[in-house]
Amino acid sequence: MSLAELKKHIHTIPSQPKAVPYVISYYKERWGFCMSQEQLDSLPEGNYHAYIDSEKINGELNFAQAVLPGKSEKEVLISTYICHPSMANNELSGP
Repeated sequence: MSLAELKKHIHTIPSQPKAVPYVISYYKERWGFCMSQEQLDSLPEGNYHAYIDSEKINGELNFAQAVLPGKSEKEVLISTYICHPSMANNELSGP
């Protein structure tokens, strides 16, 4: 595909040219790549081939919870959203 066609599938944050966005597609059958605006701007004209080895299957999301009793009856809740597997590198360490 041409660079112009590929650009339709690339997600960036133009106002933050060094940042790479996090874009998901749970509900639409679509594909794409996330990169910085600087990376996109550096792509040369030419033909590109995109290959994504992926599958959409029914499954489960395992998660853990814990209650740690303390000296007080007050409760502290530490929570994060659990929207996809393999989140340790973003949600559990801080978004």
